[in-house]
Amino acid sequence: MAVLKSIVSRTQGIGASRRLEVITYVGAGAWLLATIAATLLLTRYVNLGGYGTIIFPALGIAAGAVGATVLSTLAELYGQHARDIRAAAIFEALRRGEKPPPYSLYLRPFASTNVIGKTVGVGLQSERIELEAQIERATRPIGRLIALGAPLEHIGAGRILAGEQEWRGAIDLLLKHAQLIVMLPSSRAGTLQEIALILGSDLITRTVMIDPPNIDVPRKHYDHATEWAKVQAAFSQASFRLPDENRAGTLIFFGDRREPLLKEHLDIDAEDRIERLFRRITRFRGAARAARG
Repeated sequence: MAVLKSIVSRTQGIGASRRLEVITYVGAGAWLLATIAATLLLTRYVNLGGYGTIIFPALGIAAGAVGATVLSTLAELYGQHARDIRAAAIFEALRRGEKPPPYSLYLRPFASTNVIGKTVGVGLQSERIELEAQIERATRPIGRLIALGAPLEHIGAGRILAGEQEWRGAIDLLLKHAQLIVMLPSSRAGTLQEIALILGSDLITRTVMIDPPNIDVPRKHYDHATEWAKVQAAFSQASFRLPDENRAGTLIFFGDRREPLLKEHLDIDAEDRIERLFRRITRFRGAARAARG
């Protein structure tokens, strides 16, 4: 993976990254089809004899699968590189005092990166679906999803690199102009500061809280059940009622209330359901603005 990231990071510009993403995806499909076709032809016209009739096809299929996986991963990284470049451009526009294109902000504890997901399918047909990647796709109609972090660290939100001394100011600036805030709350000190800021302002009217699925996540990496109980206490201190943790996962929106206005069961592999809730929140905010003025 480090080698692939090194290759991708050398690409300059969003356009070049997007073109290479498409080319590499096409290459992955072409490689898989070519290896299957070659394997079938050779096994049909070449007398392999003995165990060769079993071993050679297996090796051919394995080579096709490995090659296609590597190329698909490379394509995903090119797509992420384009999102990282776009996120950095949005942040630079904000720092210059310019109006950026619409964007959504993803706030999460760094410990949750790459650990909240779901595996669907079996064997060669299995696929790992990451929560962050699903959120990124669901927010596209609203605006690009961006987050603090290292470029290419994960597939999902475009990353903005900020140092230890810069992250607080960066978050404040990003919160101010975000169309939608998607937050995975935790009891980390930095996240509790963000929660206090959101609950103490009208930022809560454009914030979705995520109670992520807590079924397939190894507790040694991220014990969300323990985290959630501490987060509930922080909400209670601010006079907000946060629902109990749901192991299956929930999307929560307070709007202008002290208890949830909307709650939606969170299926990681149901991107359309996540997008529908985000659209409902956008309509709610539009109606609220119209009522005020």
